[in-house]
Amino acid sequence: MGESTNSGALVLVVDDEKNVRTVAQLTLEDAGFRVMTAESGEDAVEVFEAHGEAIRLVLLDVTLPKISGTETLILLRKQRPDIPIVLSTGRDVRDAQSQLDASALPNTSFLQKPYRGTKLVQLIREIIES
Repeated sequence: MGESTNSGALVLVVDDEKNVRTVAQLTLEDAGFRVMTAESGEDAVEVFEAHGEAIRLVLLDVTLPKISGTETLILLRKQRPDIPIVLSTGRDVRDAQSQLDASALPNTSFLQKPYRGTKLVQLIREIIES
């Protein structure tokens, strides 16, 4: 496989389940991405405040404690409206879509859990390279 033009792009992975974060991180790193992780919406906002300009994409779990994934999306978009965000959910994707205001849908993609590593990498590459 040829090297991606976005090799080394920084992705923020946000999930409260450590095993999901770890698998996503290792999968993306193996594909040539750099990865930062956060286990909550609060942590994601802090990481994004410090590194938001360098982050190319956020992989964000919908179901997080305290601040939900959709609330976190709104907070991240206040800092950087153009940031691509992939919302991952173990529930029906339509439920996640219905939680969002239509204005939040541009630059937002959805990924059904459980997902294969190849699907994750393909989706993120397509978004970053578009």
